[in-house]
Amino acid sequence: MEERRQDYERISDALHQLTLHVSDLQASIETEAAETRRALPGAFKQIAQDQEAMDAFWSAAFSSLQASAQRHTGEMIVAGLKTGLRKLFMFAALGLIVYALGGWSGLAKLWHVIWSQS
Repeated sequence: MEERRQDYERISDALHQLTLHVSDLQASIETEAAETRRALPGAFKQIAQDQEAMDAFWSAAFSSLQASAQRHTGEMIVAGLKTGLRKLFMFAALGLIVYALGGWSGLAKLWHVIWSQS
């Protein structure tokens, strides 16, 4: 029984020490955050006044924008080609059947149905 009580006291002391350590860390983090908040406006002003830093920033921003636009444009072109090819193959497959049943006028109607859905 005495051994359990000693174990309990050791665990309780360890938890108390851990709680104190966490409190110290939390206070340190809050202090660092407050210092960072105070320093940021001045740092931004300093960077904004540095022409080389601003040139590098805007150059990187426009390069990123250009790369993104090129990637999206490529995706749109591929999607457009896939849609066009799918419609062309559908017209060819259905066109054979429609031509056999309705001739050129049926084929012209099929063409308008397929390509007017764009």
